[in-house]
Amino acid sequence: MPVTTELSASLKLALRASLVQNQLDGGVVTDALPTAQFTTTLTDGNGADKADALYHDRITLLTTTGETLDLTALVTTFATIELALVKALFIRVLTLTPGYKLEVGAAASNQWLAPFGDVTDHLVLQAGGSLYLESPIDGWAVAGGSKSLKLYNPSGGTIIFDIFIIGEAA
Repeated sequence: MPVTTELSASLKLALRASLVQNQLDGGVVTDALPTAQFTTTLTDGNGADKADALYHDRITLLTTTGETLDLTALVTTFATIELALVKALFIRVLTLTPGYKLEVGAAASNQWLAPFGDVTDHLVLQAGGSLYLESPIDGWAVAGGSKSLKLYNPSGGTIIFDIFIIGEAA
């Protein structure tokens, strides 16, 4: 019997916040952000709002070490996948030590430029921080010369993070 796979994903982001200020006259002023909720649904396949590949991992990096993910050779539970497009990228730093950070991007060669833009560009995630990027319509291209996502720990100790990538296989 042939093996089939099918991807479905629901990406949700909800923001709620309020700021309360006690006035000298005993009054209270509240500035409440209306709840903002964003949901993206990806169904199986290729094209707008579609994806067919999923990669996830919990990675531990020792002090001043890094790992470079080849987006054309990601080892998953079922197989090694070659991405053509990334539709969503989520990284959550689990380490809560103040001053610790994770650098994302700026691989030594074959840098995955999208969404960074330049070979030296990278983002810095602080302890407990997250990165959430999505491009459900067009995705970000992955190719032989633009396929390496560097994850580097410049901190004074071990850092642990989760990474999730959803995209279209080549």
